[in-house]
Amino acid sequence: MDIKRKEEEQQKRIPYIRDIRQSISNARVKSLINAPEFEKLIAELERLEMNIIEIQDMAYLGGQDKVDSKCKEIVGDPEKENSESKITNLVVQLTQNKKHAVLRLSLYQKQAAPYFKANVLQMCNTDLLTFDDLPESIKDRYSNKTRDQFLITIFPEGNIWTNAEFLRRFADDLEQIDDKATGMPPVFRALIEIIASDGRKAVMLTLVLMFFVLWYDFRKPGYALLAMVPLAIGVFWMVGLMKLFGLQLTVMNVMGLPLIIGIGIDDGVHVIHRWISEGKSNLYVIFASTGKAILLTSLTTMLGFGSLIFSVWRGFGQLGSAMFIGVAACFLTTIILLSGLLGYLDWHKSRKIVKNI
Repeated sequence: MDIKRKEEEQQKRIPYIRDIRQSISNARVKSLINAPEFEKLIAELERLEMNIIEIQDMAYLGGQDKVDSKCKEIVGDPEKENSESKITNLVVQLTQNKKHAVLRLSLYQKQAAPYFKANVLQMCNTDLLTFDDLPESIKDRYSNKTRDQFLITIFPEGNIWTNAEFLRRFADDLEQIDDKATGMPPVFRALIEIIASDGRKAVMLTLVLMFFVLWYDFRKPGYALLAMVPLAIGVFWMVGLMKLFGLQLTVMNVMGLPLIIGIGIDDGVHVIHRWISEGKSNLYVIFASTGKAILLTSLTTMLGFGSLIFSVWRGFGQLGSAMFIGVAACFLTTIILLSGLLGYLDWHKSRKIVKNI
């Protein structure tokens, strides 16, 4: 349907292209530019300068540094006093000696007009283009030196960066066409597969090692599990909140999971240490002091990673959003779930003491 629609649009353009070709073919090059045409040229140069200044302002506001820099080379830098506009200088030179300028412009028109006319007529050709009609620079870009092998670029119909299943099917289709097909989709699919397999193993190994380290620290495996509760539940909350806010897991987001494991475990460890030192009975004192400390550390960490949300590169923004949500989720699970578990353990212990009495 798209090919048919484009062919219909092309057929509609053909009469206009032929009219332009006919007009250019009948056009005659004047041997001398008259005064009204010279004034019109000056007005067009001044209008061109104003258009470039307007583009420069828009590029500056939009953060397009390359466009802004190129405009400064043509119309000058407004922040520098000695900066000059090339177009203004040209207008001044032309208007200082109009008679000489008209003669030079007439000579230039006489030399350049045939070349311009030939190029326009070539562009107005309605015949189908063949490989021989392409410039050598285009041929070199998309074919080898012997011109018997060509580069073919295939574009997906959907968005492969937001749909992992579509990315997988698109990469599989490419490999069915040619097993040597390359590009970002096959590389990205391979990267996702590596992260899914090796990353899962690395996370599980990290959690196991972390458990044994906490076991050695607390001397009891139950305390180690308690300290890991905010982390485990916090990661689930993190993924759920990301889905709730419309954030999808990407390569950059997945890179944030190991960071969350290292950061999110701190809250539970600090609370359990304080719970043991306070005699496991005064939760108000624990969360009034240690709770305030982990709140401040969580907020500073969230603000640090959250600043990445405003990054120009979208990958950093996604990583910052995931880390912001992840740190907040681990803090909330520490305050809500871990406090409830510790309170239940204290209540259960006191109940057993009462029964023994």
